[in-house]
Formats: sequence, C-alpha cells, structure tokens
Amino acid sequence: GEFNAPLEMHPMTPIIEEMLVLVRHSIQKQEVVLITELNASCPVQVNRPQLLQVLINLVVNAAHAMDGKGRIWVRTYDWVQQDMPIGVKIEVEDEGSGIAAEQLGRIFDPFYTTRKDGTGLGLSLSYGIIKRIGGTIEVSSTLGKGSLFTIGLYHEAKEDQQNNPYDGLHFAGNYSDMSAD
Repeated sequence: GEFNAPLEMHPMTPIIEEMLVLVRHSIQKQEVVLITELNASCPVQVNRPQLLQVLINLVVNAAHAMDGKGRIWVRTYDWVQQDMPIGVKIEVEDEGSGIAAEQLGRIFDPFYTTRKDGTGLGLSLSYGIIKRIGGTIEVSSTLGKGSLFTIGLYHEAKEDQQNNPYDGLHFAGNYSDMSAD
C-alpha cells in the first residue's frame, strides 16, 4: 500500500528528525555521532514512508561502514538553480571505510553487497524510490576516508518519466576533503 501511496508536499526537517529517532535504535551499540545541519526550507512532493526508508537505509549503511565509531553528517539545503529554489538536497556523509572505485558502479545493482549479512537490496530499492519521483542520487567516496550520498528531490515530483531509469544516477568520483566540521 505504501509503495503506491500518493505523493504529498512535505517540509524536509520533520522527516529527517523522524528518521533520526528511528535509526538511533539500530546504531545505539556503536559509538556513532549523528551531526545534523538542517537548512532546507523548500517543501518537496514525496511519499513520506518511502523517503524515510531511503534515509534510514543510507544512515544505517553509513554506520555499518565504520568500525564501531565515527561521525555521520545529515545535511539538508535548498536546491537552487538560477537563484530559484527547485527542491531540496539531502546529504548523508560518513567517516567509514569508503567504496572502491570498481565497486561504485555496482552499488545500486539488485543483490550486490559487500557485507556478509547484507541482501544487496537496500541501495537498489532506495535508488528506485528516488528515481520514480524524478530525483537524483549522487555518490562520491574515498577508500579509508568515507562516502557522501547526495539525494536531489524536486519541489514538484516528476513522476512516470519515460527516461532511462539510470539517468538520474551520478557518480561524482572520489573526494578528498572529509573535514566537514
């Protein structure tokens, strides 16, 4: 039922705050510090339960990528083009092990996983949810330093696009500056 639920206009901050409450239980055994910078003011048209699923998946994955302790940043800000807000960007950044360049191209593939207990479906489903409403996912990663996932959500969802389902997927490559204090 939630999969086909109608899209509704939502502010981003309450969704992020709810996600933080839900993930605390999953990562409480780790010494993970969640740092939030919630600056988005533009509402976006989304399926709230599905977006929560995506965000929980990204934060739990970030926690798994760290060896028991570290920091995870969750940031939101207005997505602006030509001085006009067109939606929201959401970033989930970690200080984990990073993703090898040869694996970056496969992380959204169904059943692809590097974890012993993983199903390989979390990122694949997350990608499908974001893409279905016309959003984008970008990932950049540096081995030994961590990863940064960026989701772009438009103010008005762009449903039922006839484009290639992978058109919104961007690999930003490596990045070297993880000092986002």
